Amino acid sequence: MYDFLDFTIRNSQGTAESKLRAAVADEWTFVEYDVEPGFVEFTWTYEKDKYLSSSVPGGDRAKVRNIQVSKTVAKTPQCLDCPRGMFSDEGSSECMPCPPNTYAPDEKSSTCLPCPAFTKSYGGAVECEAASTPCKESDFYEHPASECTDNQLHIEYHWIFPQLCNDTAAESVSLPPSKDIPCPEVQCRAGQEPSTEDTTLCQNCPEGQVSTDGSACAQCELGHVPNAPTTYISRFERESGIFTTGCSNQCQSQGWRFLYDHADSGVGNGISESWIETTVNTEAGKTASFALDYTLQCNSGHGELQILINGGLSQIILCDGCSNVTKTTIVPLAPSPLTINNTIRINYRTFTNVNMNDMCDRATIEGITIIGEPAGGSTDCVPCGSGQKAEGLVCKTCPAGTHSAEMSAMCEPCPSNTFSSQGSEKCHECGKGMTSSVGASKCEWSAPLQFEQKVDGIDRQFDFGSLASALKASTSAYVDGWYYHINLEAKTSSSESNNKRSITASTSPCGPDTFVCRINAQGEVQDLGNSASLSASLGAVQLIATNYEANCNASLSADGSIATVVGLYCSLSASNSSNILVSRDNECSYSLRIESQYACPLCNNGDFYSYNDACVGGERQIVYKSLGGPEHQCFSGYAPPTNETTTAGCTDVVISSSQWWIVLIVFACVATIAILFFSLSCVMGYCTYKFYSKYKTVEIEKQQLLASRQNVEMADDHMDEMDKHDGSGAGRRSRKDEIDVTGSTNHI
Repeated sequence: MYDFLDFTIRNSQGTAESKLRAAVADEWTFVEYDVEPGFVEFTWTYEKDKYLSSSVPGGDRAKVRNIQVSKTVAKTPQCLDCPRGMFSDEGSSECMPCPPNTYAPDEKSSTCLPCPAFTKSYGGAVECEAASTPCKESDFYEHPASECTDNQLHIEYHWIFPQLCNDTAAESVSLPPSKDIPCPEVQCRAGQEPSTEDTTLCQNCPEGQVSTDGSACAQCELGHVPNAPTTYISRFERESGIFTTGCSNQCQSQGWRFLYDHADSGVGNGISESWIETTVNTEAGKTASFALDYTLQCNSGHGELQILINGGLSQIILCDGCSNVTKTTIVPLAPSPLTINNTIRINYRTFTNVNMNDMCDRATIEGITIIGEPAGGSTDCVPCGSGQKAEGLVCKTCPAGTHSAEMSAMCEPCPSNTFSSQGSEKCHECGKGMTSSVGASKCEWSAPLQFEQKVDGIDRQFDFGSLASALKASTSAYVDGWYYHINLEAKTSSSESNNKRSITASTSPCGPDTFVCRINAQGEVQDLGNSASLSASLGAVQLIATNYEANCNASLSADGSIATVVGLYCSLSASNSSNILVSRDNECSYSLRIESQYACPLCNNGDFYSYNDACVGGERQIVYKSLGGPEHQCFSGYAPPTNETTTAGCTDVVISSSQWWIVLIVFACVATIAILFFSLSCVMGYCTYKFYSKYKTVEIEKQQLLASRQNVEMADDHMDEMDKHDGSGAGRRSRKDEIDVTGSTNHI
């Protein structure tokens, strides 16, 4: 099946001629037609099949453009006669088809005539046909005629309207007589309780109360509120005014039939669309839903059930057999900033006029449930979450500076030296160097941009005012499309001051309450830490900035916060500007590093030592030097004096003439000792030289003797070989020189 666009031209005689029936076309197509003279009418009709377009949103449509009509004359008012099967009121601009079970046998009809008894017609009929089908039990229904009185309920039976069967036929069943029965016990649903006026009816729980099982409604316990109210529609009566209905094309039932405990789409229809419509109210900003209990009794390919919300198609359910099993479908209703009435329309559409069995050509509605309608009753109590409190019928978010655990009835203020943001489960400790009062939404510097801590047993004071200014003046770090900024002036106000400085409100792009942030090219600002803790160690101060409102990935951050570690490293060799180095561990953890002389602790007098210089003119210059080492690396703060002198212990030495002989004796003694020491050194040096020379001589002689012995042995061996060779060696004996390797020689 396909969608089609039909184009029809109707001439002045009322004859309509179809000129075009176009199927799917991806490109614009130009068409041109001749038109007869006279008053003509152009009609474009878009015909939709049962399928929705899944690839292109809004793709189920037809488009027409550039309509041009040539050789036209000024329009002369002209009235056309309505054709047979149609009618119009005086002054109408169009003719309407006659409703089902009526007909218009003549042209120019102003009204349609009702079909005689036991006859029927489709919409737009020019005549009625006999309703020869005998009535069956499915053609009537029972209806309570009144409310339950004295435990009696009066029941009456009625033919289903409109009556499409012939109850006078011989095979027709008759309506059962009315009767009284004991009032049945009603089983109310959740969110309802039995009515105090009619025990056969249920009423919704009053506002603020709930019923989980259909029994008496009750208040919620502390820390809980009623859930979204629920409304049930389980009785379907034409007179109730809850529903409107209708049918178009080949209809007999004039729309849906109201059968007290259910409604059906009618029977005996051909290719048609039978609809039922109601309106439900939803609260502003609340999520609501619509649940439909239904049966769809039709063969595959015969039809479908459509659900439309506020004119938009939300769901299609295709025919799939004649099962009468009740099913449920749920359609969400979009939240709105305003309290609105939602129009819900249910269409039963048929594509063929094959109608073998009335019970296999219909849809039924067994019940409707609207969750989120204010007039309904609540089915359960829900606990308020952490960071909320139960107030009236809703859970309200705790304001900043307070906190609450789950199922709390109130928000508790944060103690001093803690803080919380809006909707917090707990309060967070102010970091070192920060403080707050009771019920604070943020912590502030204990002293503006001042921080004190003992480092390696030494009391240290830090002043970050100059570093804050340097960070604002320096170029921010750019990593992966983000500019990173550090705002040490966060959590300060214009009223804060001390004896050294007045702090002005922060002009950082991060804002006045954020220590670390990053900004992309689109101007999006991400808060990487709006609370801070300071901790000093040798050579560095660590600032840990945290954003507890980040809702970060739970697998990366247990409490959903973003943590940023900023290392402020003391470097006297760094320039006055402060560059930022960034590393990103993951989306919940960042590390920043800064090296600056402004990150060093302030100097104090314990970082210097002093000594007295030579005494000149009765005065000594006091010289101050840094103690050195990492523990005494500092910047600014205490500055030792540069021109400090003292006269303490400073006296010029003067030698008199009577004391010169003492000086000469001392000089002579020193000279004698020096000469003796020099002489002794020479003697020891000579002896050492002689000993070493003798040692070397002995070693040389020893090596020579060893070489001589080896030569003698080689000569003797040679003589023995010669004797053996010529046989003349008898009686000859060789002697070897024996050499004393210790240094003596025995002659041969």
